[in-house]
Amino acid sequence: MYRTLLAAIIFAFSSHAMAKMTIASKDFTDNGKMSKEFSCEGKKVSPELNWLDVPKAAKTLVLIEIDPDAKSAPSGVFDHWVMFNIPANTKSLPQDAKKLPAGTMKGRNSMKTNDYVPACPPTGDHHYVFTLYALDTKLDLPEGATKEQVLDKLSGHILEQATITGMYQKDHPDVEKPAVAKPAVNVIHAVVNPAH
Repeated sequence: MYRTLLAAIIFAFSSHAMAKMTIASKDFTDNGKMSKEFSCEGKKVSPELNWLDVPKAAKTLVLIEIDPDAKSAPSGVFDHWVMFNIPANTKSLPQDAKKLPAGTMKGRNSMKTNDYVPACPPTGDHHYVFTLYALDTKLDLPEGATKEQVLDKLSGHILEQATITGMYQKDHPDVEKPAVAKPAVNVIHAVVNPAH
């Protein structure tokens, strides 16, 4: 009995020690369809996000949301949401997170604003990837820093990271208008016979 209890305690302790940080949402499952309310067709609000097992050594968190299927974006990736210096003791963000935890800094998205950009794929089913980073430092960056600047600064300071992906496809996709062919113009070249 004693050995069984001791083994259970050791297993529980080791399982907790080996626990990896995870991120989830009450609004969608990983690789599941996101509701219209989080898109440009709906309320345009951010989804609820929550996470577990942030490393004790973490000082801040970073949250970045991208759409890697955005072929129209210059880099092929659209940055929807960038936040950094989120306090490490933060456990979640509510739906439509306008009031952020004290100290949180908002980064620049691909629309050149510092807010959440809702899912708005022109055509097809797009992936919306939310990545949470636990860092051993606070990032020395100003409000409005780009995703690239944030990723550059956090390099070498990541304790753990976790990802959740939502899918979204518009009910009424944008339809590209076919190019209208210009009518051919007949150019008549006059031939002038030189005088003899």
